[in-house]
Amino acid sequence: MKTIRGLLLAELTVGAFALSACGTDPVCEAGATQACVCTDGSNGAQECLGDGSAWGDCVCAGDTDSDSDSDSDTDSDTDSDTDTDSDSDTDTDADTDTDSLNCDGGRYDATSGLCWQHPKAGESFSWQDAVDYCEGLSLAGHSNWVLPSRQDLVDVLDECDSDVLGGSNGYCNTCAESDQCNELFGSDGDFYWSSTPYDSLLSWGVSFILGIVAPYNVDAYRGVRCVRPGP
Repeated sequence: MKTIRGLLLAELTVGAFALSACGTDPVCEAGATQACVCTDGSNGAQECLGDGSAWGDCVCAGDTDSDSDSDSDTDSDTDSDTDTDSDSDTDTDADTDTDSLNCDGGRYDATSGLCWQHPKAGESFSWQDAVDYCEGLSLAGHSNWVLPSRQDLVDVLDECDSDVLGGSNGYCNTCAESDQCNELFGSDGDFYWSSTPYDSLLSWGVSFILGIVAPYNVDAYRGVRCVRPGP
């Protein structure tokens, strides 16, 4: 480092001697550059003035474009909040499917177009009393309720065997196994009367817990879910 500084000092001395010896002759070629020593001991550079009369100030690394980054953050984060409302409509239809199952006084089965009383009647009835109960029911502003037919109950349970489909005793899915019944009533496990008589002593009933479709004595007590045209 001492050697480099010595050489630079010698060049400056020679330049000064040449200026004094030549009077008004140019000291350096306009625009030329040469090395110089900064005040902190680091190397810098200086440029010859435009008229060649002298070398300009020593420009050091710490002085170069000191304000060059003054606007470096001008545009930072200008779009930082662009997406703040991107989820503003989330879940607007969250209850659509749940609402579609509701009807005045019960649960709506879009397949059959029936509104089923829900919850079910709070007590069990003999067959004739079940028929009378539904025909006299006034619920949720509607008075056109009736006891469902055998076919109405079979359709809710689905996947019935050929005997049931042929009009005889047999088995269907339980309510818990049936997608349709389970969606409407959950794991309902009651025995229900239908409005369809079998003969003078028996009428058709359906067990939601066992999936049995069979005629029962009309004096037996069974559960009741009335229906009406929906929704």
